[in-house]
Amino acid sequence: GGAIKESTLGPVPSAGFAGVADGVRHAVISNVGATIRHRGVTSSAQTGEGQYQVVFDRDVRNCVYAATLGDESAAGAGNGQISVTSAAANVNGVRVVTRNSNGNNENRSFHLIVSC
Repeated sequence: GGAIKESTLGPVPSAGFAGVADGVRHAVISNVGATIRHRGVTSSAQTGEGQYQVVFDRDVRNCVYAATLGDESAAGAGNGQISVTSAAANVNGVRVVTRNSNGNNENRSFHLIVSC
């Protein structure tokens, strides 16, 4: 390391999001199932009380899902619970269930990230 003349080194190029951006999809979904903001979402729908399906533009079965309760604007998310899993009937789909603090299904807006 001592033989390297640091003053002759240029900036190190950044990998940035090369290859990652194509594998990451995301959505902000309202409490009635409408897509507010997204990358790679083809549809979203409320399928029951506190139950939603978000469909992406590719097979997401082997991806990682992360979801959090969150308002589509700058308002606070409030208390509650959220769970996420693959949609059984659609390889491009993710199923999200939102609940209140008592564990009862309740319509809530949320943010979802899918990383493949």
